[in-house]
Amino acid sequence: MERTDCVELGFFAKAHGMNGELRANVDVYDINEYTHVKLLYVAKVNEPLKPIAIESFIPQTEKYALVTVPGLKDRAAAEAYSGMGIYYPKELLPKLPDPHFYFHEVIGFQVVDEAKGPIGELTQILDLPNNELMLVDHQGKEVLVPMKDGIFLGVEKAEKKIHVRLPEGLLELYVGE
Repeated sequence: MERTDCVELGFFAKAHGMNGELRANVDVYDINEYTHVKLLYVAKVNEPLKPIAIESFIPQTEKYALVTVPGLKDRAAAEAYSGMGIYYPKELLPKLPDPHFYFHEVIGFQVVDEAKGPIGELTQILDLPNNELMLVDHQGKEVLVPMKDGIFLGVEKAEKKIHVRLPEGLLELYVGE
């Protein structure tokens, strides 16, 4: 399994307790959709993914769960997973209700401003703390568009379009028009 086949759900923050449990911090629409998971993939930065069996995935809040992995019997063994990213195959992701979407689903969509019309193709979404940014290719130049209320208006999946209301001067800032 390659990273391109998966979505990063979050990471193992630390060992929990003394019996080998792990605290998983995740950023998902509904954490309860993952209680059935029996296999995840993990990796440190710049390392290949490796599969791990999951004995239990027990949500504690909307953003973290306690995870039990067969064979991890003590805190020291669990600590080896601290900081590892947690990956899940795209093909197994739960379907999201409209108007929600996974970031990978909209890459390649046309970004359309309500005043200027089509501005370019979405090439990447940067999921930064407290700010998600769309990276749009506008005539060969990269333009960063915030995914904030009032700017990001919505997605038309069937038409492969993302509607935005760009702040005045944003596009010109990048292209010098």
